[in-house]
Amino acid sequence: MKRLFVCLFILIFVMMAQAKFKFEVTQEMKKKEAEITITGKTFDEVWKATTRTLMSLKFQIKESDKEGGTILALKRKGLFYENGDVLSSWSIMIESDEEEIILFCVYNPGSDNPLSAGKRPFKQFHKKLKERLSE
Repeated sequence: MKRLFVCLFILIFVMMAQAKFKFEVTQEMKKKEAEITITGKTFDEVWKATTRTLMSLKFQIKESDKEGGTILALKRKGLFYENGDVLSSWSIMIESDEEEIILFCVYNPGSDNPLSAGKRPFKQFHKKLKERLSE
């Protein structure tokens, strides 16, 4: 219970300190999909922060199309890998309208293990993305 109050306090403090932009996770890895809504930032800022965040989490960006707003990133077991060594793959689509930018993420685990959920990697991703957008 104390952790909940501490987390809420920190969250409120962070939200007040970051009045420049809004970062909202509307769906957190249900069915290995997520949606992040960002306001107060440009498409270019979000694109740059997203690609840098993926690289900092040791993802290899396999394909990217800035005009289409799509990124395919793979995380592998090691530097020297075979084709079957993919731990996970992420498909990210960034859409922009006049007021907000929506980032859709789809996480595909590399194994058929039902316990390999995407919640933890996604939490790391959105935490680092938020930090990068705050810079």
